[in-house]
Amino acid sequence: MALMKMVLRCVLVAILLLTPLTSTNAASAQALQVYDGDTFKILMEGKKVRLRLYGIDAPESGQKGNVSAARFLKRSVFGNLL
Repeated sequence: MALMKMVLRCVLVAILLLTPLTSTNAASAQALQVYDGDTFKILMEGKKVRLRLYGIDAPESGQKGNVSAARFLKRSVFGNLL
């Protein structure tokens, strides 16, 4: 559960970093694909960008907990404007 809270915090930090604070033309992004618990792809301004959450070491494919970590990240990013 602590890992999931940390992942959510990092997703929120990534969202804040992607949204310029001083610009009147704030960019928005849409989540396209989640690779695992700490890596996902977004579409931003017509470009596909692969993001890896800094400081998060989520389980990789084949490791215990990887399915639940990826599921948590999917619930956090899909359906939300980033």
